[in-house]
Amino acid sequence: MIGKAASIFVQFLGVIFVARILGATSFGILSIAYIPISLAAILMNTGINPALIKYLSQYRLDDKPQHRRTLIETGAAINFTAGTILTLITHLSSPFIAETIFGQPELIPLIRLYSLILIGQTLVNTANSVLVGYERMELRSAVDIIYSLLRSIAGPVLVYLGWGALGAVSGNVASQLVAGLVGFIMVVAIWRSEPERLDGFTHLECAKLMLVYGYPLFLSSLIGGVTPNITSFLLAMYVSPEYIGNYQAATRFGVLVTFFTVPIATVMFPLFSKLEKQVDALRAVFVNSVKYVGLIIYPIIAAIIILAPQIVSVLYGQGYPYADNYLRLYMFTFLAYGLGMVGVGSLLAATGNTRVYFYDVLINSVVTLSLGVMLIPRHGVPGLIISSIIGSLLGFIYGLHWIRKNLDITPDYVTALKTILAAASAGFATHLYANTVQLNPWTELLTGGALCILIYIASVLILGALKQEDLDNLENISRGLGPIYPIIKKIYTLIRPLFKP
Repeated sequence: MIGKAASIFVQFLGVIFVARILGATSFGILSIAYIPISLAAILMNTGINPALIKYLSQYRLDDKPQHRRTLIETGAAINFTAGTILTLITHLSSPFIAETIFGQPELIPLIRLYSLILIGQTLVNTANSVLVGYERMELRSAVDIIYSLLRSIAGPVLVYLGWGALGAVSGNVASQLVAGLVGFIMVVAIWRSEPERLDGFTHLECAKLMLVYGYPLFLSSLIGGVTPNITSFLLAMYVSPEYIGNYQAATRFGVLVTFFTVPIATVMFPLFSKLEKQVDALRAVFVNSVKYVGLIIYPIIAAIIILAPQIVSVLYGQGYPYADNYLRLYMFTFLAYGLGMVGVGSLLAATGNTRVYFYDVLINSVVTLSLGVMLIPRHGVPGLIISSIIGSLLGFIYGLHWIRKNLDITPDYVTALKTILAAASAGFATHLYANTVQLNPWTELLTGGALCILIYIASVLILGALKQEDLDNLENISRGLGPIYPIIKKIYTLIRPLFKP
């Protein structure tokens, strides 16, 4: 979690710096140039990466080192082949994409240069999957941090030196390639530590195993990934780059939520894979993880919604006039995270129910596209956000219903409701404060954020959303945070007397 949070935070600072220098229009052009790259990245995800995580976790539990060696070799070969082919296709088709599809010839050099990032992504994704499968989270974090640091230095420096959008792309591509090379070296070291294949588990058998497991996930990734690309195409057709730049600037603040949700979802997958046959333990991990995700993210969502104008003013200046309203609406995307959306996909994939996960994504995509075709031409960016929210919510409801019916696992809705009410109370009080005081944006942001957190903590305790058992669990979990634990322990010491014995 610390590594992922650090890498996201560093990237966040770099992106904000680039966005301020480029301005909304150029930042929007940069986002448009990345659309075909993101589509190629989706096609590159053949389902091999989740298969690596699942089977490496299982074979570590079953003590089959020779199987693990074959998995690494086969998975890396499939991924690198797919990545190389898609890099060539994207690079060669850049004139057609820029001139015919977008009608913007100036995008050709950006798309050509961006296409090289696919090789780096192939290496990074493969390395991360292997490292998560071996539960070497410190190494995975190192890859993320290396990429984030390089991207946050190289891109802004090149943009500052006058390279413009091309400088931002160059910094991003170079950073991804270096991080991919570092990750590849780590994987080679792990691979060499495993004994040579002597058990008859051939590469062909391994490929079949991984592809059979992974193809529903590939279809899910394909459909789920193509959906935002199609909506982005629609947005580019009906909305000017200025509005797209404002939207991209607003969505960057999703990292304040994914600080916590991405690391939790990452470690839940291999853990669920190990607990597949231990129903009670599986249920406890899922329910508690959902509960604690909600306790963490709901006050963040409330604070961002209320203080959006101050946040945009402080970080972007006056060049993004629509970003605050887009940011407020975009934050509603994360409301279902505290109800189980973070863990549903991991739970379904880890237990082998990849077909159910596919239907979850299919529902999401069909609803999002259907609404997007109607709403985006009429309402632009708000139409896109609303379509995405409704689609993801309906897909999530289907997956959660299946889990409740077939696995007998249900989130703690009572605690979730109390947590939402506590966050809403804190947000309302912060709204009154922000509308009453007339201070500079920095002061309003800092004091308003502090007020929101304090009222949220008080509301959580009053409503009983946090119990003595939860406090004990969180304290035990925090012991794994190393040097941060003493600080958190002091907070627990202050809060503990508020609970009844």
